[in-house]
Amino acid sequence: MNKRVISVITVALILTIAGIALATGGLDSAERQLKLAYKLLDEGKYEEAILAFQKVIEIDPRKTEAYAGLSLAYAHNGQYDKAIATVNGALAMGLDNPELLHEAMVEIYLQQGDENGARVYLATITDKKTLAYLKQEYADLFEEKAANAIPEPTPGVSGEPAKEIANISSPINEAVIRDLFRKTLNEEELKYNLDDIKWQKGCFTKTDSVEAIVSIYDRNQSHASRWSEIWLLRYESDWVLDRKIADVDSVSFIVVDIEKDGKQEVWVTQTGGGTGRIGTRGELLSFSPGTQSVLYSNEGFENYEEGKKECKKHDIDFQDIDNDGILEIIDEETKEYYSQTGGSGPPEYVKTSSITNKSTYKMENGHFLQIDN
Repeated sequence: MNKRVISVITVALILTIAGIALATGGLDSAERQLKLAYKLLDEGKYEEAILAFQKVIEIDPRKTEAYAGLSLAYAHNGQYDKAIATVNGALAMGLDNPELLHEAMVEIYLQQGDENGARVYLATITDKKTLAYLKQEYADLFEEKAANAIPEPTPGVSGEPAKEIANISSPINEAVIRDLFRKTLNEEELKYNLDDIKWQKGCFTKTDSVEAIVSIYDRNQSHASRWSEIWLLRYESDWVLDRKIADVDSVSFIVVDIEKDGKQEVWVTQTGGGTGRIGTRGELLSFSPGTQSVLYSNEGFENYEEGKKECKKHDIDFQDIDNDGILEIIDEETKEYYSQTGGSGPPEYVKTSSITNKSTYKMENGHFLQIDN
């Protein structure tokens, strides 16, 4: 295991826990569980650590250290997409001590051996407090970035170096995104009022493109016109809006590279509904200039009816199971059944049964087909 992860993050965590213990005379259940989770992570028991960190989040959903630890456990277990999604989701919640989450993201890149990715990620951070903290922990990355600065491009020269120059000279951050949407109107012909902005740079339509996937929450749209959107942005001489990908009550995304060819795909989860039913749809999208296609999709729901609740949800993972260089989809579908309990106040439900099925899908001729487990 990369002991640097433990030395950087866990030491700060232990000091925090120790301070709480001194102040309160002991550790509460969340802190005890958190201490156990980091111990399991330190011992290399990653699957156990994942469960332990998830338990902390159940106890205290705003425990920043738990999300940071969970992302690291996923990364060390080879589940990099879940690791990144955990950090992005936690950052969107506006938790205390966000520097721990940014630190975890840098470690996820380093765990994959992608120091350049770590440096690019560091370049997107604008908060001065977070930058000061990270410069202390990753001084070598900041220094290496300066030492290995790419020279100005020569006119008329093209190729791979130009792509690297474009990525470094085309930073994207919250200010850039806000400025882009300030120049356009939403579907209600109103100015966008952005919140909950998340983004990830990548190559989505071509291997040599400079693009970004951005999700936003627009406070100036009514519920009937949806609130959340996902967009594809592209960099020419400046960042421009390429196309809207999704428009629904709630959205999230994960960037993957299915064929590990440098052209990335996006897993988009959309959630919406009304009284009595909430629907969820997941789609794996592949992009080309001007078009996009769905490689795989699933659907889930929460349905409330006559004192009962029925849920169907999916847990998606991407792994190269057969070591052929192409990621397979592992889709774990769970159906849960609940009965409403009596009493006054808001309705409460007790789970009566559940069924879980796990299926594996492999890419064949541009689409994913189920294979035997």
